[in-house]
Amino acid sequence: MISTRRSLISSTISSGASKANSRKWGEILSCFRLSAVETLQGFEKGEEFLGERRWVSLSLLSRCRQIVFCKVKCTGYIMKEEERSITAELAAYERARHLLYDDPILLKDSFAIEFLSPRRRRFLKNPVIGLLMRSTLYRHFRPVRAPSAARSHYCEDRLEKTIAQGMTQYVIIGAGYDSFALRRRDLSDSFRIFELDHPATQKAKKERLSELNVELPKNLEFIPVDFEKETIAEVLKRSSYIREVPTFFSCLGTIHFLTRDAIFKTLRSLPSFVAPGSEIIFDYRIPDVLINPKELKRVNKIRRLTAHYGEPIITLFDPHILVTEMEDLGLELIENLSPNEQKVRYFANRKDNLIPSGTTYFAHFRVRRLEGK
Repeated sequence: MISTRRSLISSTISSGASKANSRKWGEILSCFRLSAVETLQGFEKGEEFLGERRWVSLSLLSRCRQIVFCKVKCTGYIMKEEERSITAELAAYERARHLLYDDPILLKDSFAIEFLSPRRRRFLKNPVIGLLMRSTLYRHFRPVRAPSAARSHYCEDRLEKTIAQGMTQYVIIGAGYDSFALRRRDLSDSFRIFELDHPATQKAKKERLSELNVELPKNLEFIPVDFEKETIAEVLKRSSYIREVPTFFSCLGTIHFLTRDAIFKTLRSLPSFVAPGSEIIFDYRIPDVLINPKELKRVNKIRRLTAHYGEPIITLFDPHILVTEMEDLGLELIENLSPNEQKVRYFANRKDNLIPSGTTYFAHFRVRRLEGK
C-alpha cells in the first residue's frame, strides 16, 4: 500500500504538475515528518507545521501510525482545570468527517467543523490530505465515527418526539461542542437548553462562536460543572432551570470518562430533583469480556490515546446489570440499544460500509414518580 501511494505521487509530480501542486504534495508529506511526540502535541497546539516544505519518505506514514497508536504511554499528561477537552474536539472531528465523506448522513452537523483547530479543518477540507490521514493516523477512529454520529441521531430523534409531546427543557450533560441549540433556532421562543460542561471547554466554545460572529441563541444557558465534585441537581440549582417541568437529559460520550461513584451520584440525584416523566439518554461502553477479541485490539489503542490526553476511559457497564442498577435509582428502561440493533436501524445498506462499534450501547430511561412526590 505504501509503495502504491509512493508510485502514485511520483507519477503525479513527474507528469507536469505545477509548482503549486508540488508544494501541496510537499505539505501533505510533511504532515508525517514529525516524531510521535510532536505529532501528539500537534493535535493540541501545533498548528503551522504544514508550512514546512520538506520532502520525506512515505514509509514514515507507517512508522508514525505505529508509534502514535501502538506505543503511546499514558504518562506525564493530566488534563488540567484550564484545559479544554481534547476528546470533545475529536468527537466534533468525527461528526464533521461523517458529514463530508459518509453516505447516507445520520447527523447533519454543519457546525462541527468550525469547532476544530485550523489544522484539523485543513485536513478535512483537503480530500488528499484527508485521505492520507484517514488511512493512517485516523484509521483507528473508524469505530468512533459511527457511534458519534449514530448516538447523536438517536438522541435527537427521541428529543424531537418529546418536543412534539410538549417537553420544554433540555439539559445536555458534557455538551462539548454540541450544536443542537445552534441548529434549532426555531425553538428559541419555546424551548430552553442548558449545556453543562468543563468551564475551559465552554470558554473555548464561546470564543470560537464569537470569532465566527455567531450569536448565541437566547434560549441557551451555559453552566460550568466539575462532574467529579458536583451532582447535576446541585449544578442546576444555580441556573434558571425549572425543576417542576419534565425535562429531556442527554449525556453522550461522557459516562465512560467519569468514575462509577460520580455517575451514580448524579443519576441518583435526578429522581428526587427533576419532574416525573423526565427522560435521559446516555451511551456507555461494555467490559472487555463482552467485546469481540478482534475489535478489542483497536479499542485498546483508542483507550491509550484518550488516556494520553488526560481523559482515560474509566467506567464500563454490563448491559444487563446496568438496567437493574438504574431501576434501583428510580429510572425505568425505555430502550437499551445494542450494537447489533444499531446496525439494523442505522447502518443497513450503506454505501460507505460504515458499521457501529461493537463496544457501545445507547440507553434511554424515564424518571419514575417517587412515592410522596
